Amino acid sequence: MTTRAAFDIGSGAIRLQVADVKDKNINSHFVAYRTIGFARDLKTNGRDEFSPHIIDNAVTLIRELKELATPYSPKVYKGIATEAFRLSKNSQLLIERIYQETGVEIRVVSHEEEAEYGFLNALCHSKLAKEELISWDSGAGSFQISCHHGDLLLAQLGRIPVQHYIIEVAQGQDFTKKHSPNPISYEEAMQTVEFIKKQLQPVPESLRSHLAKGKVVSLGAHPRLIPNNSEYTIQDVKDLLLSSLNKCDSDFDSDEPHFIVSDLILEYSVMLTLGIQKAYRLSTKESGNTSGVLIHPELWFVN
Repeated sequence: MTTRAAFDIGSGAIRLQVADVKDKNINSHFVAYRTIGFARDLKTNGRDEFSPHIIDNAVTLIRELKELATPYSPKVYKGIATEAFRLSKNSQLLIERIYQETGVEIRVVSHEEEAEYGFLNALCHSKLAKEELISWDSGAGSFQISCHHGDLLLAQLGRIPVQHYIIEVAQGQDFTKKHSPNPISYEEAMQTVEFIKKQLQPVPESLRSHLAKGKVVSLGAHPRLIPNNSEYTIQDVKDLLLSSLNKCDSDFDSDEPHFIVSDLILEYSVMLTLGIQKAYRLSTKESGNTSGVLIHPELWFVN
């Protein structure tokens, strides 16, 4: 077995997993994560690039995480970066600083490649056969739905773009000055549902067919009100959404109450548009897609 340290740098968090890996078998030593607002930084600084503050913070956090991995003596440190890095004009500057100051190799992956990592990650966590698995990997900046047959749905609709639409368009306020979209009215929610539906159409018929026959596993930034390790239906999501409207952050018992309602809106919109009747929730808050990163054959090499 080879000990690897895998980073998943998403649009809202940096995650690390250290594990012994042989083929596609993972013996995990530990996982850790740090939140960081890459996607929000891009939406608020007005330059379509990472601010100096977020760059410095990212390097510091990766250094901290790498120090946590040191006792396990990983042979190599590698990772991927996703949507926010694809959008930022100066992401390569940050990639270079990370390598120069920490020695961690980070590769910015395409949306299609991100779907591959997400599918492998879902395969590791769900224990389903690859032929029946459909991965729904949702993040701060985008989401990917993928299956073994090669059908994909890629959308630049994560929790931050959805909140940006609600605050800027549905509510007519300044996203840079308003941290939370709550309270969200019924009218604002339905307007956002219609906006999301339009972004997702047309849906390939082959994907619809696989969605009807396969098992959808949702990982990543799915609504916290959906219990982990549980099956849920579109009706469950609709009921949770309707009961959460017109509520302030203080009405929710959560460390991130500002995401509660907007995440439900995104979840309901996707299920409605794609005809997903039920899904199975697997929380990967701490590990992200690092299991998929650990076993992806194109990322690693062994000397």
